[in-house]
Amino acid sequence: MRFYFIWVCFTLFFACSENRQPIQKNIRKKTEVPNHSNMLQDESFKVFVKKFHSDKHFMESRIAKIVTGFNSDDHIVDDTITGAYKWDKQDIIFYMREVNDAYKSIKYIKKYTMLSAKEQEEYIYIPDSGCFYKCIFQFNEKWYLIGFIVNRL
Repeated sequence: MRFYFIWVCFTLFFACSENRQPIQKNIRKKTEVPNHSNMLQDESFKVFVKKFHSDKHFMESRIAKIVTGFNSDDHIVDDTITGAYKWDKQDIIFYMREVNDAYKSIKYIKKYTMLSAKEQEEYIYIPDSGCFYKCIFQFNEKWYLIGFIVNRL
C-alpha cells in the first residue's frame, strides 16, 4: 500500500511538471516588450489629442483636406439647417482657439467615444448647457481631423 501511494505521488509530480513547461513558454511569449520603433510610427490617440490641442503647427498639419460638420454661428438661417456644412481651414483654426481653451478648462467636460476601428470622437461640453464642441478624428497612418461641430451659446 505504501509503495502504491509513493508511486501515485511520484507520477502526479512528474505529470504536473511536464505540463507546466509549455505554460511558462506561453507566458514568456505574451509578456514580450513591444518594439518601440513601431509604437512611434503608430501614434496613440491619447498622445495625438494632447499634442493637437497644445501645438498650433501640429494641429494645422493634421486637418484633413475636407472637414464636414456644423457651425452654430454660420449654419442656421431662419431657424433651419441649410444642407451639409464644409469647413474652411482658416475657420477651423479660428474656432480651434476656443476648443483648445475649453480642452484645458475645468469648466468643460471631455468625453471620448470610439466610432469605429479608425475613428474617434472628442466631445467637449459644459454640462446642462447647449455649448459643446465635437471633433471627429480618423486614423489613416496618422490621426486627422475629419469632422468638426461647434455649438456655442
